[in-house]
Amino acid sequence: MNRIGSLITAALFFASTLSGSIGTLCAPYADFSPIENRELAELPSAELLRVSPSEYCEKLEEYLSDHFALRDAMISAYTRYLLACGKKNVRGLLVLDEHEQQVASAEAAEEGEFRISSDFLFNEVFTVVRNRCGWLAENIDNAQKQSGAEFIYVIVPEKVLALAEGSPSLDDSLCRENLSFIKAGAADHDVKVIDLCEAVLAEYPIRDRAQMYYKSDFHWNHLGAYRASELLAMELAQEGCISPLSIPVDSDFYWRDLSASYSYKGDLSQRLTEKAGNEFIPFYMPADIEGMSWYSSLEGGKTARRFVIGSGLDLPKGSELSYNLLSTYNVAYFRIENEHALEDKRVLIVKDSMENACTDYFSVLFREINVVDPRLKAPAFKEILEKRSIDLVLFIYHENNVSSELMNYVKGAKVE
Repeated sequence: MNRIGSLITAALFFASTLSGSIGTLCAPYADFSPIENRELAELPSAELLRVSPSEYCEKLEEYLSDHFALRDAMISAYTRYLLACGKKNVRGLLVLDEHEQQVASAEAAEEGEFRISSDFLFNEVFTVVRNRCGWLAENIDNAQKQSGAEFIYVIVPEKVLALAEGSPSLDDSLCRENLSFIKAGAADHDVKVIDLCEAVLAEYPIRDRAQMYYKSDFHWNHLGAYRASELLAMELAQEGCISPLSIPVDSDFYWRDLSASYSYKGDLSQRLTEKAGNEFIPFYMPADIEGMSWYSSLEGGKTARRFVIGSGLDLPKGSELSYNLLSTYNVAYFRIENEHALEDKRVLIVKDSMENACTDYFSVLFREINVVDPRLKAPAFKEILEKRSIDLVLFIYHENNVSSELMNYVKGAKVE
């Protein structure tokens, strides 16, 4: 009997392994996992097997793990299990407690306060290395001493910090610690900082801030990006970088609410489900684009707006929108020139994805904007400064994203 049982167990194990392997081979190939929001491993080449068998085996193991049949379904089932268990930290997401929110909202209502709802999703916050902030400031200081341009580091409010006031489940202490590290590093060197975190928190109450961020995304929406850009322009005017008369107004832009025609699929919601949800989707773009030109390379490369900035307006009604489809795409470099700009300055913007939804605002404000993403293979920092005769350099980053890619880019090292 034991022998028969062992044979049955072995047969079941063999059958499951074989079916999984066959399923993996037959499943449609994908190079990106929406549910994990990351690139999947590629199949290693046969040449690697000849050169380095051990490395080939490691990469093959990664490939098989990333392309196993029903993998996304298994991850979804595991996610639902964690949510059912009442976990607040689910695969890198901070999920607000619904019962706690209901109690807090009831108490807040009695006191006339505002609490954000539990359908907001947030990302984990990690501590930024303090020394890295100092090294970054040192690199920026060295670069600005070799250039005639003015350099400003702009800190934009990450979602947890912006909305923590509206939920007892959120802790913004790490965000504030990271912010203090950046300011301390800048103070140790001659680096000017504009803190949009403080400006947004001071200017807009929590009820308004909740309308400035997507519920299902890491990023702010177009309304939040516009309001922050507006505050930045005011700060730049106070610093004497631009004229107060150059600050754009609402009528310089075309506004729409797209939520009646489209659904929104946020980066964070994709880790829980691939389905898009219904939420507020504000959208703006320049009212006058007649004098604008878009370029995909440092020299020449003139292109159409739609290849640089996605508006989502070309999609049929009922389509799913994402942050990239509504904002600047994550590309290494592009340039926008505007003959009708309000301020005659050439600007270099070194950015992370939080800046993407701000690009249209800056294209109305400045005569020329050069936008680079240091995480990608962008033209050299010094090359842009020299060839485009840059007047002003803006580093636009949220407080939790002081990256080695940014440091290496400013320092002039080649980013692989």
